[in-house]
Amino acid sequence: MLIAAGIILCVGIGWLALSFFFPSLLPFSFFDRQETGERVLPRPRTSPSFFRTEKTVSLGARRTEQTAFLEKIRALASAPAEEAKITALAITIEGEREERFATLDDFFTLSRIQAPAEFLSRIEDAPVFFLGGVGDSARFGFAVKTRDPDRTLADMIKWEPSLPGDFSPLFFGKTPPLVFPPFENETTDNVDWRSLTLSAERRLGIYYALFPAGNILVVTTDKPLMENIITRLLHK
Repeated sequence: MLIAAGIILCVGIGWLALSFFFPSLLPFSFFDRQETGERVLPRPRTSPSFFRTEKTVSLGARRTEQTAFLEKIRALASAPAEEAKITALAITIEGEREERFATLDDFFTLSRIQAPAEFLSRIEDAPVFFLGGVGDSARFGFAVKTRDPDRTLADMIKWEPSLPGDFSPLFFGKTPPLVFPPFENETTDNVDWRSLTLSAERRLGIYYALFPAGNILVVTTDKPLMENIITRLLHK
């Protein structure tokens, strides 16, 4: 009896030690430790999705390796892509302990985009990143849920004067003009959205909408891509 109790005690101590020092080796851990300086988010089984896409491409990155990340995503966007076909980007952040899906804050950090703090404070942690084909290449976009749609829309309108410069990394080497007109209002299938065309010839601009069903903010760099996403959100 004493021998059995001793064995159980030793096994318990060993389990606790592994749980504390090597939690990744166990199916679960008694301790919830986080690496200093990095927010650890639980990874869902699949990447989030708000609308239908034709395919998904995985893209891993570290938050400190902005140049490598931009080169990867630029290579994807530069490849020929069939018109109106949408590719979801499952962007994951590679940490020392685990891999997790990227938040919008992660993406902005990797893309060297300075987003207003009040804007990020209202955004949820599960964005959808995507590329829309324009024939010879693709244009970028993202969709994300907001906890306060009215204030998020106000944040975007307030951000408009500096958006072309701040979002220039998302043009993947295509330089926006130094002088540009103000954003305009557009409507597609009773969904209102904001539009700024920087180059009609190169199909380059910034377009965003707050989709009322689900409080989803959609941002794209191509006008037909925005119209495509709105249609897909309406007809899931």
